[in-house]
Amino acid sequence: MASVLDAKVQSYIALYSGIISTLSPSLTTLQLLKTFDRSISAKELATISIRIFPHQCFLKWAQMNAATPVKEHANPWLAFGVVGVLQGGVYGQCTTYVSKLLGLAKKPPKLQDLLRGSAFAGSRDTISQGVPFAYSATVQSMVVDPLYASVAGPVSEEDASQPVRRMAAVMSCSIGATVASQFPHNCQIRMQADPSLGYTGVVRVLTSEFGIRAFYMGASARVALLLVVNSLNELVLKKAWAKDDS
Repeated sequence: MASVLDAKVQSYIALYSGIISTLSPSLTTLQLLKTFDRSISAKELATISIRIFPHQCFLKWAQMNAATPVKEHANPWLAFGVVGVLQGGVYGQCTTYVSKLLGLAKKPPKLQDLLRGSAFAGSRDTISQGVPFAYSATVQSMVVDPLYASVAGPVSEEDASQPVRRMAAVMSCSIGATVASQFPHNCQIRMQADPSLGYTGVVRVLTSEFGIRAFYMGASARVALLLVVNSLNELVLKKAWAKDDS
């Protein structure tokens, strides 16, 4: 069984956290600004991202270390639910910092607002990461492989096209699951940035301000991030968690 004390597991988690944290701050900031209908320059965005990169790395590392024992003793679905709730803290460090820096809300958020909207976070990551993690292999065998075979002929596990087909399945699952979970994501980051809003309040505000757009706005930035995250889940996280399945 994989252990968080294992040096190999820690090396995978550190690599996973570092790569994600190079992209997450800027893409999270862009999504947050969408919920306030605001924009900033590329220079400002880069400055914000660099400033909070160390914080994001540490929080992501702590998040994955907390979720690993859940995967060991329960299952990936519950683990990704925990990842989602804790991801709220990772996003929260970014969203509260940006909200205070840019004055997005009348009432600036505080440290205790990092985990606001945890129910939104848990449902978001159960969908956006759990679905590709659990079902990308099924999508490959039932959709991608037959489509490929209809064009290029029979396929096998030893086929040189296997990595391409595998990645196509992961990416297609990622895109669908990310868009499907965008609304709870928008709700949580708006709640974190604006402490005056509760669960029902943020749903009311977003749907009244943006209408149907509230369900998908910012999805393009998050799709880019989740493609990286779910690719890393496939290439790195599964290796960190592999001993549980042996």
